[in-house]
Amino acid sequence: MSGMNIRDHELFAGLGKKELREVERLSTPISISAGRKVTVEGTRGRECFVVMNGTVEVARHGEKVAEIGPGGLVGEIALLDTSDHTRTATATALTDADVLVFSADEFRTLITQHPTIAERIERTAVQRLIDDLSAED
Repeated sequence: MSGMNIRDHELFAGLGKKELREVERLSTPISISAGRKVTVEGTRGRECFVVMNGTVEVARHGEKVAEIGPGGLVGEIALLDTSDHTRTATATALTDADVLVFSADEFRTLITQHPTIAERIERTAVQRLIDDLSAED
């Protein structure tokens, strides 16, 4: 995987070498071709993605709501909503992209073992929900 190094990712800033190795152990790096759907709105979320390089478009009800680039998260809201796990948007790779994939269990382990990361993820998710509510007005 080329591009952004995990140590350069804002989500993982401040972690020591041991913690970074744990993050790498929990995640699976994959490459996604341009045009491939990463998540599909309304389906069950079983994993989330950290964009290491490339760009992913996020659309809700067929309308583009965001572009996520290096350092961004995709699919975390479905995993944070433990009662439902339904995807709130469709994400499609606009360019070839490299991502780190965290299964639901790996994601739970990550946020349980690293409260700082959990705080950053929750802050991102809350801001997205606030933006969504503002867009509906």
